[in-house]
Amino acid sequence: MKILVADNLFEIRLLLSLMLQTSIDAKIDEAEDGEQALQLINQNGPYDLVISDYDMPNKNGFEFYNELRHFYPSTPFLLVSSDAESYLKEFKNFQNFSYIQKPFDRKSLFDSIHKLLGTKNIEKQTTPYVSIPLQTIYYLKSINYPLYVKISDDKFLKVLHPGTLFSAEEKNRFLQKNIDQLYIEQDHLIDFMHYFRKHVFSKISWDEIDTKEITSLLSQDLTLINKSTKKFGWDSSLVMVALENIEKALFLLEKNPNFASLIKSFNPTKNMQLGSHSILLCIGTTALLKKLGWTNDFEIQKLTFASLLHDMDLDEETFVNTITLLANTEIDISSTEPEIQKIINHPLNSAKIVADWPLCPPDVDTIIRQHHENPYSKGFPKKLNANDIFPLSAVFIIVEDLIYNCSENFNTNPLTYLTSKKDYYSIGKFKKIYEAFIQTLS
Repeated sequence: MKILVADNLFEIRLLLSLMLQTSIDAKIDEAEDGEQALQLINQNGPYDLVISDYDMPNKNGFEFYNELRHFYPSTPFLLVSSDAESYLKEFKNFQNFSYIQKPFDRKSLFDSIHKLLGTKNIEKQTTPYVSIPLQTIYYLKSINYPLYVKISDDKFLKVLHPGTLFSAEEKNRFLQKNIDQLYIEQDHLIDFMHYFRKHVFSKISWDEIDTKEITSLLSQDLTLINKSTKKFGWDSSLVMVALENIEKALFLLEKNPNFASLIKSFNPTKNMQLGSHSILLCIGTTALLKKLGWTNDFEIQKLTFASLLHDMDLDEETFVNTITLLANTEIDISSTEPEIQKIINHPLNSAKIVADWPLCPPDVDTIIRQHHENPYSKGFPKKLNANDIFPLSAVFIIVEDLIYNCSENFNTNPLTYLTSKKDYYSIGKFKKIYEAFIQTLS
């Protein structure tokens, strides 16, 4: 079969292609709009099935449908749209026409396809393993099921474990070996498609809300993760929640929020939540990495993990007290007060919690362990100096310093505060990072 999918949203084309390719023996072509779809039809001749959105640039679904009918009056046409029913009055000659509404599921999609194609048997013969394009896996970022490479027709080798993140570097590693698809066990396929569908429509919905609202929603989940990991450890359900939040944070970063504007808009004073603090760290460290030219996906993932999980050992009240202490004084590491000891030890304890997650990216526990050190050996828990501090930890330390100060002194201009720290950060690896951060806020 030849199937044409036309939709201006990349993720919807990806979802439809996944549902079709895993169920039907078909060649699937994709178009971003009606104009491109007609060009493909002119090049390739008639298709056995056309699936199209309505709201597309250049030529919308109705304009595309009308022109298609001039050349191929009987081509089965499936309209897929969030407002499908309201558009039906525009369509004429309803032969070989059907529609479904977004968000659709696999059942509604295939019910409509069967309705259009009649009794034609289109289902693929089931096999123990089903191929998934690398692009689909990369779009998800997180891997929730084992994935395999095909060695031969009856031999498959596991290469990715559940709970890992699929970075651009990982994708390129496979592409360099001429591997453009991996395989999932047939038993996991339906669950995988449900998860992918949920991810696609969730991401589309997230794209419609603003950064501050996303941050608030993520903050609530982070509080739950912090409490639960200390009590139950990293059980599979908690790993899933954490991964979903890391995905959402990575998606938030794709929106390219302006860190300088965002930190002012929070205006949080002492009421800043641990979650809000963590999300600001995500955005600030990523902005700084990009300014430094350290745009490797894996480095951004490491700092995202560290930003979201660095205070796992603190409850909300201790976190607020920590902000107040660190913004106004240096911690006396020799103190025996229980509250001070808890603050001093939380980088080590939080790093241990994160290190117990076997598939957490490397170096995340190091960043967390060092996130309260400083260039002059007056930090904690190890009093490291500038040369002993990991570069990604130094990025984290500078950004968190600014966020702490703005949390306590919300009338302070972030750039003014950071400029006042020029001498403090003009040492070792901190100097280059500091200068890049000044440019980021300017």
